[in-house]
Amino acid sequence: MVFAAAVLAIGVRQTFRLLAQYQEQGGGGFSEHRYVGQQLTLSYDRKQIILERSALSENLAGQYVELCDFPDRPMEVRWKGHSLPYRVFNKDQRVSPPLSWRTSVSAMRCRLSRLSRISNPRRR
Repeated sequence: MVFAAAVLAIGVRQTFRLLAQYQEQGGGGFSEHRYVGQQLTLSYDRKQIILERSALSENLAGQYVELCDFPDRPMEVRWKGHSLPYRVFNKDQRVSPPLSWRTSVSAMRCRLSRLSRISNPRRR
């Protein structure tokens, strides 16, 4: 199967288990069970998955759901065959410093260089 290379194996022995799970799905997906916390959240692949509140998801706190990850379509969260709506929060977000902070740092460097030139004039 072409998509089997997308699964990262932890060890040599687990390679066959992961490939077998891939082939069980039939559609080329990978599934595993994840625990749902009291706030209807679960973690997967360094992402926080937040289940949308509904009549079906209200009772899932403290239970396990099936998480299906497909290489060619979006990930699905399922419980007893029902697909659940969710939102994803990426924990790896990197925020660059604000522009005002960067300009103040560059202005400070400019002032320091001027002061150093004034206090230490070059001799010719």
